[in-house]
Amino acid sequence: MKNLYVVSIVAMKLKETGWTVDQDALATLSSSHKYAREAGLEKALELWPLNEGWINHGAYASEIERESAMAIPTKLSEESSDETEGTEFIM
Repeated sequence: MKNLYVVSIVAMKLKETGWTVDQDALATLSSSHKYAREAGLEKALELWPLNEGWINHGAYASEIERESAMAIPTKLSEESSDETEGTEFIM
């Protein structure tokens, strides 16, 4: 069975002005933490190629518990009475 993972990816590049770091977050369905991380690393290498000077690629995966994943559609469809900006953790 596949589970939902959030994967954070990162890479670095030396520019004339110093080091730059780029990062992104992805959602993936994977059969294990190991495969989610490996897929993230492949994506990082695709987005930030070695032949363009990007180095130190990294990927960090975290499984989203099934209960939390099932709550996402409900949370997205709820109309909030709170008009303030902010973050709501669902995990």
